[in-house]
Amino acid sequence: MFVKKKLPYGMYFPKCSSIHTFFCFQTLSVYFLDKNNDVISHLFIKPWKIKKVKNCTSVLEFSVNTVDEKQVLTQIKRLK
Repeated sequence: MFVKKKLPYGMYFPKCSSIHTFFCFQTLSVYFLDKNNDVISHLFIKPWKIKKVKNCTSVLEFSVNTVDEKQVLTQIKRLK
């Protein structure tokens, strides 16, 4: 939040089923994960929005086009 440049890393929110993009100045690529760390939804969320996903237990968010998201998701699957 409050950052105008794209950041080359993501944020992981365990025990979370919703996010907001208040004070974010860019669109985020957001993955909603279930209890098995399987992706149940992938959305591009614009600034000043709120999103909640049913059956979600954790959230991953990235600045769009800054991180190899597939590689990160592969690593998360290995944590099972």
